[in-house]
Parts: sequence; C-alpha cells; structure tokens
Amino acid sequence: DDVDEALRLETQMKKYGAFGVFQDGTFEDYKEIVMMHCIIVFFGTILPIVPMAVWVLATLEEKFDGFKMFALFQRPIPMDTNTIGGVWLTIISTVNTAACVVQAVILVYYAEIFPVIKDKTARLGLFIGVASFFLLAQMFVGYGATHRIRKSNSMAQQRLENVIRRNALLSGAG
Repeated sequence: DDVDEALRLETQMKKYGAFGVFQDGTFEDYKEIVMMHCIIVFFGTILPIVPMAVWVLATLEEKFDGFKMFALFQRPIPMDTNTIGGVWLTIISTVNTAACVVQAVILVYYAEIFPVIKDKTARLGLFIGVASFFLLAQMFVGYGATHRIRKSNSMAQQRLENVIRRNALLSGAG
C-alpha cells in the first residue's frame, strides 16, 4: 500500500539525522507548500501583495530544503512518480474548488466591483455566474495542465528508452 510505503520511508528518513539536528520530513515540506498555495488562492484578491510575499517565502523554503537535503541529510532511496497524487492532490483540488467560491463571494459582495447592483436576487445571480465561471476555468486549466504533464512524461519516457537503446547499441558495437 502506498500509505504504508510512505510511512516506512518517512520513518527511515527520521533515522538519518545529522548530528542530532531536527529534521522535518516530506510531510512537513508538502504541508508548507500547500499552506502557501492556500494563502495565495484565498487571500490573493484581498491583498495583492500576498502572492509576492509567498513567492519570497517559497524561494527561501526551496533554498533551505536544498541545503537540508544536500548538506545535512542524505535522504533514502528516492522514488519516481508521475504526479503528487494521493491525499495532497485531493487537498489541493478541494482548496482550489473552495477558493473559486470564496473569490466569487469576495468579488460580488465585498469588493464593490459591481456597485450598481443592489438587488439581492441580482447579486445572487451574479455570484452564481462568477462562481460558475471560476469553476469552469479551474476545470479547463486543470485538464490542460494534466494533459501537458502526461504528454511531457511520455516524451521523457520515450527519450529515456532511446538513450537506453543507443547505449545498448554502443556497448554491443564496442
């Protein structure tokens, strides 16, 4: 089972600490990135500076994680995967869907972008329209990203197979 394997690897990683330095595992790394994503999608409309601040924090986090992985700790056997998948993908998808609704509420009811619409029924209709637009846009962007990822993975797999064939031919010829 994938969960048992992930827990086994996480337990192994905790064994390989350097000089008793606290080591947070992959769960905490993913959690930090997902929390930054949540901050952007929920508060980016209210405070437009938030995405820039999150970008700075994510860049610092990337540098610290790189230092942690290459200088302090040697991670156990890495495993190749096509997507982040599993629970994290479900969490991100749920957050994105909720963010579509929250952003629609912010735009229609609080941002005063549509100040001429005072009727509650008209605002509700506008909210439903904006939320539907955001949800459809999310669906199309998600589909496009998934399609591009699958296409790039198949191209990478094909390149790898070509390199393996070429190396086999070269080693057979030499």
